[in-house]
Amino acid sequence: MKRLVLLAIVAAASACTVEDRTGAPNGSDPKVFATRSSAPFFKAEAPGDGQVLVTLPKPDANGVSLRMIHAAGLTAGLGSNPVGLDRGYGDSGRVIAFRRIGKKVVIEQENWSYRASADNALEKEAVRQSFARSFLWAGDVVDESPTGSYKVDIASFLTSDVLNIKGVLDGAGQGGYTIDKDRSFVDAGSVLAFPDNVEIDAFVTLAGDKPGSEVAATAADGRVFTLTQHHSFVRLPDDDYTPREFDPRTGGIDAPFYDFS
Repeated sequence: MKRLVLLAIVAAASACTVEDRTGAPNGSDPKVFATRSSAPFFKAEAPGDGQVLVTLPKPDANGVSLRMIHAAGLTAGLGSNPVGLDRGYGDSGRVIAFRRIGKKVVIEQENWSYRASADNALEKEAVRQSFARSFLWAGDVVDESPTGSYKVDIASFLTSDVLNIKGVLDGAGQGGYTIDKDRSFVDAGSVLAFPDNVEIDAFVTLAGDKPGSEVAATAADGRVFTLTQHHSFVRLPDDDYTPREFDPRTGGIDAPFYDFS
């Protein structure tokens, strides 16, 4: 099993990936990058009605409009060390693709854990079909232009439990909580778009009738509490990016995978 280190793209996101010369995992074509310029990585706007509209480019032959790194973390946490949902809690990131399927758009997490490095398209395709990808979210196309670009509202993805908060609470014996959709929404003033990344905060509220002792001790009201979930959407490295071999002494983030070649 090969182990390759990842370079941090932005300080705010502990997100990372390894990009090969063939594009998506196992040789899926094509690799999709936005043109580097002073323009935002992609357009994101919060019109004030609860929506977060992102504008995506015309999809390729496989339906992929844009591929990127996505990472999530908490900028305002629960405050209980035993539970672990503290400010700064986050994941290590994932490679996602905005893929259009008819009038639907899905956020697909690509499976980079299993690959074929040989220059054999059939072998790459066989590996790709053998290990499941994940559709993390799906939404409807809101608007589209004659050039093929289109808009989609991703607010419900931003307020979803991407960090498995409910699972963490359950594992810590803190009672059964569910996300209250009426009290979970995007912070419209937090939407920031830069040439290489887009940053968005969302308020995620969890409710439960029987709060655990740690939640009751740290939240203003143990029956319902709100965390701030931060999302980073980060541009993938370009073709000049060269992965480094992993060395635990560097303190980097590794990306282990099985190579079937």
